[in-house]
Amino acid sequence: MRTTDRLALATMGAMVLATVSMLALTSDRLLLAFGIGLVAVLMVISAGARRLRVGSWLVHLWQLLVVAGVGLGLGLSAQPASGSWLQQLGQLYLEAVLTIRTESAPMEANGAVRWLFLIILGLVTILMDLLVLTLSSPAWSLAPLVSVYLIPALALPGGVSWWVFALLASGYLVILAADTANRLGTWTRNLVTDSAERTHSRWGVWRMAAVVGIPVLAAAIAAGSLLPTFGTLDLDARRPRGNGPIQLVDPTIELQKNLAQQSERVVMTYTSNSPTGEYIRLTSLSQIDRTGWKLTPMQLSTGSLPQPPGVSSTRRTTTQINVGDFSTQYLPAPYAPDSFQATGEWAWDRNTLTLVSTAANGTESTRNLSYEVTSVDTDPNPQQFNEAIPGAPADAAVTAQVPSDVPAEIAELAASITKDAPTPVLKAAAIQEYLRDPRRFTYSTTAPAGDGYEVIANFLLRDKAGYCIHFASAMALMARLEGIPSRVAVGFLPGEKTGDQWRVRGRNMHAWPELYFAGFGWVRFEPTAAVADAPMWTVTSPLNQPTPSSSTSQQPSSDPTSSSSASAPSSDPSASQSTAAPVSGGTGFVMPWAQVIGATGGLAVVALLAVTPLLVRRSIRRGRLHATGDPHHVVAGWWEEARDTLVDSGTDWPEGSPRGRAAAAAPGLGTEAAGALSRLALAVEHSRYARTMDDLSPDLADDIRFFTHEVREHETGLRGLAATLWPRSLWVNLGRWLSGVRQ
Repeated sequence: MRTTDRLALATMGAMVLATVSMLALTSDRLLLAFGIGLVAVLMVISAGARRLRVGSWLVHLWQLLVVAGVGLGLGLSAQPASGSWLQQLGQLYLEAVLTIRTESAPMEANGAVRWLFLIILGLVTILMDLLVLTLSSPAWSLAPLVSVYLIPALALPGGVSWWVFALLASGYLVILAADTANRLGTWTRNLVTDSAERTHSRWGVWRMAAVVGIPVLAAAIAAGSLLPTFGTLDLDARRPRGNGPIQLVDPTIELQKNLAQQSERVVMTYTSNSPTGEYIRLTSLSQIDRTGWKLTPMQLSTGSLPQPPGVSSTRRTTTQINVGDFSTQYLPAPYAPDSFQATGEWAWDRNTLTLVSTAANGTESTRNLSYEVTSVDTDPNPQQFNEAIPGAPADAAVTAQVPSDVPAEIAELAASITKDAPTPVLKAAAIQEYLRDPRRFTYSTTAPAGDGYEVIANFLLRDKAGYCIHFASAMALMARLEGIPSRVAVGFLPGEKTGDQWRVRGRNMHAWPELYFAGFGWVRFEPTAAVADAPMWTVTSPLNQPTPSSSTSQQPSSDPTSSSSASAPSSDPSASQSTAAPVSGGTGFVMPWAQVIGATGGLAVVALLAVTPLLVRRSIRRGRLHATGDPHHVVAGWWEEARDTLVDSGTDWPEGSPRGRAAAAAPGLGTEAAGALSRLALAVEHSRYARTMDDLSPDLADDIRFFTHEVREHETGLRGLAATLWPRSLWVNLGRWLSGVRQ
């Protein structure tokens, strides 16, 4: 096996192990398959091209073209066509970064994340090939492997498992062992025994790697498990370590506070082309269990919002909102939002179309914020809606699930209420009418006793008093028991109209049920008679005609408002993102200046570090070539510069006397350069062994300048670039200095 083949196989093995370590971040098994395939293709190109003696620069160009082709192909296939291909890839990058920032590990399979990870793996593989094979510096392959390790190490709030470190460290040992095997083969001239009858089996290299590497790995893992992690230092952070999943605030807490205090504070104003105002929604609670209704984990995306599922309406409503002294991580918006323009960092949840701040201080994102929202008018036609049947939203596993531990008394009540209703819509209308009857239920800001199901049971069967969240929770649960997907929305009532402007106060905070019907999507119902009329599309038969008192306030502290044409809730579940046609409009994404400045500063630091070896090497060369004073020191500096120039070009400095070194290096040099080095060697020997030394001839200074110029001029392509940006002599001399070897 050729030395390049062995190193290529070792590099491929190390990168395959690095790819496996990525599974600590994502459950996407396709990433593993695609990643291993990409690494294999890149290293096969490297090994095959080097067998054909193709220039290294061409090898890496081919590899970059492969990575670019894979990135372009997967990127355009994963992103719906909208705008130029560059815009599509930019949007895909933003979605990948946002998903990584907001989801907990291991993340669910995501095309954008897979695309970004594959590009990273491809570029790291090319860098590994450059270091190991092109620059013949296998030891430096540790740097890209450590960068791969840092991705899960910094991203996971709890740190990484020991096996991630073990995989990457094992890959590094494989590369070092392969390099050692190559050197051993060169030392013994590919013989298995030498004149001393010692056997040099290459398997001994791998045995040595196991004997040395396994104990070192075990010790490192043991030490790492005993050391504290930085993630424990910031216990109160909203996003620990700055990059974990966003911790969503329970909106019902703010709801309870505002209703209990009956706050008259104006939290927002808005103008709308809707004559009856808008229900302004924050988010929806989709999951029900023994603890009550709650938020589900959100899958956040950026870019154009999708069309609400099952809705063919083309009517749009534009709302200009001005938030005052009210702050939340949810962007208040009429449902269903089609597009919005708001400063800050915002994303939308695929299932609920909730608009969420992704900024580090997201809970303060809406204070004194002005923005515009365009929403789809999804109010159903009452005659058409009357015959609708329950639909199957993409998140039906959550929104249609009926927990097995729901109290039987609640199920029996729901069945008795709906037994005479012939259609699903009339069943929902019957439940709404039952809850709206003031002879049965009383509006009160005092919550019923208990938790979870107990609260709902006490509200329905015993206390029969509560506020909007209890009416909405009870209706959503009973609708689900009757086979209708449901969830509970939290937001604000339309408020009071003053002139052309609507004013929304703290006491207008509200909760209402949303039910999913085929062909109509999520539809808003209103079971809380004390604060709002029933939507006209829910009054479909004499069974549920509202009583005269149902449209007036039942409590002095409540605020009745008309809601007949408010924006009807309708959501787009996660799976519909791939089937629904994108709607025009953007998110109004604005990059904060702090991030721009930080990114620019970070790039400047990286650039400075990258050019530091170049600047140091040039400074050393300038000092040697322009040295004056003691001739012994001057000629010694010239000789060291000749040595380092050859080392930078990739040529090892020969052993022996100065004249012996010059003679050994001559075959790789031009005639004039070899002559200049020979004359310099004579001057060095004269300096070392003569009794005295006269001033140096100007011709000798010309010789060293000519020699260094000629050697550098013949270095082209990637090798020449590496000799300039990453001069090998710096690291060779540093190693000699650290080991105490005389130069």
